[in-house]
Amino acid sequence: IPVMGHIGLMPQQVQTAGGYRSVGHSEHETSKIRRDAHAIGGSGAFAVVIEGTVEPLAREVTSAMHIPTIGIGASAACDGQV
Repeated sequence: IPVMGHIGLMPQQVQTAGGYRSVGHSEHETSKIRRDAHAIGGSGAFAVVIEGTVEPLAREVTSAMHIPTIGIGASAACDGQV
């Protein structure tokens, strides 16, 4: 079964995260997104969605991934856009 990962802002967690806002501002958020991206890249996923993430982090993750990144509010640095 082909799998596409999803990192960054998770709409299903907005209520517990305090509302919609971009992520990747704190070291904690940045570290989590980096770890998640690494895990998804190593899991065999064919692509990853980066949602609501600050541009420097989206750019870093995109350049580090060997699979395409699809941005949703994560800057033009991603390989593609929704």
